[in-house]
Amino acid sequence: MLAPLLCTRLGLPYLGARPIVRGLSDDKHLMKLAARARGVPTAPSAVVRLGQAVPESAPFDAGRFVAKPNNSSASWGLTDAADWAGVRDHIAALHAEGHDALVEPFMRGYDLELPVIGGSDGDQILPLMRFDYDPDALRTYAHKRGFEPSGAKLVQETDPAVLATVADYTRKLLPELAPFDYGRFEFRMDAETG
Repeated sequence: MLAPLLCTRLGLPYLGARPIVRGLSDDKHLMKLAARARGVPTAPSAVVRLGQAVPESAPFDAGRFVAKPNNSSASWGLTDAADWAGVRDHIAALHAEGHDALVEPFMRGYDLELPVIGGSDGDQILPLMRFDYDPDALRTYAHKRGFEPSGAKLVQETDPAVLATVADYTRKLLPELAPFDYGRFEFRMDAETG
């Protein structure tokens, strides 16, 4: 975000989204709120900002919790726990490292990624990609970066219903983020419930 901020201040052109839009897209909690406001179904979540007390009890029910830095990429700092006590410990560790924490229920399923090229004459939605792997597995930073094997296989999604649903959700989100040159919209899909 520093380069776009400096370029904006100096009046220099640059590629990418404006700094405020970049900030929204990097803040997982705020982006989830924007998605919900636009009618995109999103798992319940809670943010515990740096400096806030870690709640004594869970803000929602879940059989398995996921906690991560609110602004991490590639699942850096991601962990899961079967109970709130385990999540509380991880939130405290994230705070000690200087990060806001995001907590969600673990969603069984697989990851979808939809790349979009933005343009002044319309956005171009590219092919939807899916990561096939054990739907009960937690894909961590080490898995996503190839430091540990995950068994995940990247394939192009071909199910017409899934393609239509993800394209619809993405179009609902575009007004929140436009204009931009390139964006990757990520979803987690439970194959059994949709």
